[in-house]
Amino acid sequence: SYSVTDTLKVTAGLRYSEDEKRADINRKEFSKSAMEVFAKEDSWSKVTWKLGANWQVTDGSMLYASASTGYKSGGFLQKSDADSYDEEKILAWEIGSKNRFYNDRMQANLSAYYYDYTDMQLRTIRDLNSVVTNAGEADVKGIELEILARPIDGLELGAALAYT
Repeated sequence: SYSVTDTLKVTAGLRYSEDEKRADINRKEFSKSAMEVFAKEDSWSKVTWKLGANWQVTDGSMLYASASTGYKSGGFLQKSDADSYDEEKILAWEIGSKNRFYNDRMQANLSAYYYDYTDMQLRTIRDLNSVVTNAGEADVKGIELEILARPIDGLELGAALAYT
């Protein structure tokens, strides 16, 4: 993070992630008498980044925006040696405002976001088994409002509303 002015800060970051997975699987189907034995292994790596800025408009009010990428490694299912799924990737955008009022006795936060997924991973039930598959591309967008009030000492009231 770098302070451009007393009220404006920018943030930038890079991350390199590497995941390795391995499984030794012993499986027996009801229709077969012999035990199946096989091993699975794979690895995934990705460079992800984040850019952001926040502006302290007043002592109690801050505006922010960010763009970032992320990933979740792929994997494999224990059903057979051919079942696997790819890594999930996301490009995430967010803007928002964080505000405090009345000597910090009330807080109101508002944010809007947009997520662009590639190879989104979904867990579903298939033949009474939990399986993960890649659903392809997906866009998720929404808005959230959070309000917190402390009208008297010892009492905290909160409410949140989200639309996705």
